[in-house]
Amino acid sequence: MMMRKMWTGWSIGMVAWLLLLAVSVQGDVKVTNIEVKPRYPWNGKIDIIYYVFCNEEPFEVHMEFKGYDAVLDKEYTMKTLTGDGVNTPVISGGPYKVTWDAAKDYPTLNSQKFQILIQAILPLYMIIDLSTGSDSDVYPVSYTSKDPDLSNNICRTTQLWLRRISAGSFLMGSPESEENRENNETQHQVKLTETYYLGVFECTQKQYQLVMGNNPSWDQHIGDCRPVDNISYDTIRGANAVVGMQTFMGRLEKRTGLKFDLPTEAQWEFAARGGIKNKGFFYSGSNTYENVAIKTGTTYDVGLKQPNELGLYDMSGNVWEWCLDWYQDDYYTTETVVNPTGPSSGTERVARGGSYVDYPIRLAYRGYDLPSASYTHRDPYGYPQGYMSFDRGFRI
Repeated sequence: MMMRKMWTGWSIGMVAWLLLLAVSVQGDVKVTNIEVKPRYPWNGKIDIIYYVFCNEEPFEVHMEFKGYDAVLDKEYTMKTLTGDGVNTPVISGGPYKVTWDAAKDYPTLNSQKFQILIQAILPLYMIIDLSTGSDSDVYPVSYTSKDPDLSNNICRTTQLWLRRISAGSFLMGSPESEENRENNETQHQVKLTETYYLGVFECTQKQYQLVMGNNPSWDQHIGDCRPVDNISYDTIRGANAVVGMQTFMGRLEKRTGLKFDLPTEAQWEFAARGGIKNKGFFYSGSNTYENVAIKTGTTYDVGLKQPNELGLYDMSGNVWEWCLDWYQDDYYTTETVVNPTGPSSGTERVARGGSYVDYPIRLAYRGYDLPSASYTHRDPYGYPQGYMSFDRGFRI
């Protein structure tokens, strides 16, 4: 009786009912092994024990806790939470403990069906800190769900931002009715079953220099926030199936302890089309090319124009972006494919998205180039000669 006088709405039966919880599962992360332990003797507080499991590690996971009255269909904010995962992320594992002063938050609550909802949310972005430069042994890695701050250039120079792309299915290629389509764009269903990370921006000259110690870009295009260009596929990740240790990707792997590579052609197009948020735009983020790219005779700073549905910039225009796959003209079929990685061999590698030279390029258009291509000398007028790949760049 004293307990009911102290906490009017919290009956013994209601406290016992809290042992039933709604568990949230979000793609690659889930909350399991939950225990709810009302304090005894009852003082209005409830301890919640839980574990978090991710398919990949080390992911920092943001936790969200809510109260919910299933009879009234009403959510309740849990204002007096303390413990693991409250305002700070947790990593895969456990046990974690949170305490809720339920009676203090809602002293008169009287529900016949009250639930505690726990959700684990993977952060949207991975951030690699390159500020220690090309001689560094370690690049710190962090995670956040806050969008990059474009009011300064840190996210385009000393930090490398990658966006988490959720798995999903999409139509790759173009319909036969699409204007200016090519015969190598046979439309087909593609299913990507794994979450992956992709650069928010094309790799900039400053970011490349901080990793590799040099800048191969054509000298008329120089600028810290401009995409690195005149860069060969082999220099980015090497000519073999495994990433080369002295390449851009290899050095990034060694200094972060994580795995990196170019996106497959399917991953690139899925992300360019907006992933699971795809709105069917003709270009990446808009039906109007000028909204997402600049018609100019040179490269320009990344992130100046409108992003696509996933917050990715410049996937139409600026520089061509290398993809992992070998190019084959008749590789596409009408059959559904799962996690395609392209032909097993070839002569050229795929490049997508177009550039300041080849504007405007449709999302389905498939470019290609020799993987070792980069220019080596100039003509008397100052233009690059040799194999013309000076408008090739990449994003991780």
